[in-house]
Amino acid sequence: MAAIVLITLLPFYWVLRTALSANAGLDADPGSPLPAGLTGSGFARALGLQSTQKAIAQGGAGGGLVFWRYLLNSVIVSTLITVCQIFFSSMAAYAFARLCWRGRDKVFGLFLAGLMVPAIFTLLPNFVAGGGSFRTNEFRRVGYPSHIRESRFRFFGTDASMEQLATVALWQDKEGVKDITELLEPKPTMDPDDPSLQHIAPELRAAFTSGSAPVHDRSRLPREFDRLHNGHEGSHHFLVDDFVTAVNTRTLPSVNAWGAARYTLPGVVAHESARQGGTRLEIPDFGDAPEA
Repeated sequence: MAAIVLITLLPFYWVLRTALSANAGLDADPGSPLPAGLTGSGFARALGLQSTQKAIAQGGAGGGLVFWRYLLNSVIVSTLITVCQIFFSSMAAYAFARLCWRGRDKVFGLFLAGLMVPAIFTLLPNFVAGGGSFRTNEFRRVGYPSHIRESRFRFFGTDASMEQLATVALWQDKEGVKDITELLEPKPTMDPDDPSLQHIAPELRAAFTSGSAPVHDRSRLPREFDRLHNGHEGSHHFLVDDFVTAVNTRTLPSVNAWGAARYTLPGVVAHESARQGGTRLEIPDFGDAPEA
């Protein structure tokens, strides 16, 4: 029993030990069972009692926290939820316990069954529409050697997923897992030591010399592109073709300024927010693209 209690309490102790440790101490001795560089600066920052400059000096990111606002929001939300739950549950309890009506027991059974459904299941309609869902994430890991590309994509669907890791790419569906690394590996179009790339850092030149990969369908591209340099894992030729086609046919390309703005602006604004110590900033919305 004592062992079970210790195992249960260990995560809580570790959280407290980490909260009371200095950033530099954690870097120097991450496995110490005691607080590394005992300090209460983390709590001071959480309560809004520490300046951005001091947080950065202590090895933190310097982002500001508005603890009391967060606490007030939590109190308001939890209070409203509690009041509404009591109000509607009381009405339901009265209807089931004091009133006699046809089908009461069946409805009560459904009511109880609904209470047994985990709350996380109620989020599924947000991701499943028209019988399927699709989500994409881009990961940029920190700490890889410079010769390993850190930008990798993962696509998750209801029937299959594609995951790019550091040095391998996998396709997984309900039948199994398949290594598709070779299909996604772009073939170089020029030597990284080409004189035209002397102004580019050696570790970045792969982005400017990569051509198409076997998975790319180049049948839509003019044959003149076959002799031209490419880059960014084979995307340049397709982007140029999209642009020229849009100009000639007066249509809207799939990659356009309005769509690009919605993907790019959150990162730009997030960077400015970080420079201002974590201040909340509004992300502008330039609307949808005009009809072609």
